[in-house]
Amino acid sequence: MSEKLTAEEELRQMKDAFDEQQAELEEQKAAFADQKKELTAARGQLTIKTNKLTEAQRLQKIGATEAHVSHTSTTPIGEIGAAGGVIERVSEIQCQADIFGEDVLEITVQISGNDGDIPVITPSVNAVNQPIIRGVKQPVKRKYVEALARSRTTKYTQELANSLDPSSLVMRESTVLTYPFTVHKDPAGPEGKAWLEGILMQQ
Repeated sequence: MSEKLTAEEELRQMKDAFDEQQAELEEQKAAFADQKKELTAARGQLTIKTNKLTEAQRLQKIGATEAHVSHTSTTPIGEIGAAGGVIERVSEIQCQADIFGEDVLEITVQISGNDGDIPVITPSVNAVNQPIIRGVKQPVKRKYVEALARSRTTKYTQELANSLDPSSLVMRESTVLTYPFTVHKDPAGPEGKAWLEGILMQQ
């Protein structure tokens, strides 16, 4: 009886901790929404500026030897600016991916029918864990949902094509989600659905 009470107390403590995390998530969600607005406004003001060097500055920069090379054989200054622009765009894409990963989805992780499986799982992203209670609908950031979607388990079953021929025994391989889950709400809508389907289709 004491063991049962202890388990119930542990579950209650975990649920209390989850409620606190849920409140923190809501605060973070509001903060990220503000950051997203600021980022969108700042991104609209970004421009790629190319510094124009005078002929004298150009000759000084490339050196006296290259000063004798014909103008048509030199690398255009504009390409340097274009390369800088590519770096800027990559940074922007990464920033957008980080913001996308902070979206909060509403999911339910299925209850496990296996003996010994704990009622709470903890997917980890960048050394940060996210406790998730099985069978409970709860808000979870997209980056942790991605961790769940990429967690797979491979199982093997034996099949005997001919019961009279032991050599006809074959092993069937099947790969399934380690922690099956259902998404109830995704703020990204169709884009979020396509994103998840793309991950689940990957081997």
